[in-house]
Amino acid sequence: RCAFCTIPSIRGKMRSKPMAEIVTEAGRLMDDGAFELNVIGQDTTSWGMDIGDPRGLVGLLESLDGVAREHGGGWIRLMYAYPSTFTDAMVDAMARLPNVVKYIDMPLQHASDQMLSRMRRHTSAERTQELLTKLRTRMPDIALRTTFIVGHPGETEADFEQLLDFVRTNRFDMVGCFKYSR
Repeated sequence: RCAFCTIPSIRGKMRSKPMAEIVTEAGRLMDDGAFELNVIGQDTTSWGMDIGDPRGLVGLLESLDGVAREHGGGWIRLMYAYPSTFTDAMVDAMARLPNVVKYIDMPLQHASDQMLSRMRRHTSAERTQELLTKLRTRMPDIALRTTFIVGHPGETEADFEQLLDFVRTNRFDMVGCFKYSR
């Protein structure tokens, strides 16, 4: 759990819906005329880990891409993907699957190692930058959306300046910035 997130206290521990249920629901939605399927969760990149699905998010994206193809096309959009659990296999799946939108909503929250540690984000600024570079290299047209938290306890002016430099360098397509609140 991140140090600031209230979602687990509201919704409980992350629970993955079994793939068969998701695929059935996706097919039903597309039968009813849906064109876009949004994959949303507390951390979509961790999908399947809690239920022991060895295919994980890659398998889910492949299955949903198949459902979209069966219905003549459609979009699969990935939201709330955590950088700490985003694998190279996930990058490759997004790049190669034709119905997976080249868009990602990845709540990065900060770019200072000190703040990422305080926030319990289980990643580093360097690893995050490497991931962003991989995403843009494999999918030059990818749209990247993110959110950041400022004013988290312990944040220094230097941490904030590092965050600003990171945002300037990475030129995200959409950025949300929130003031920390207890």
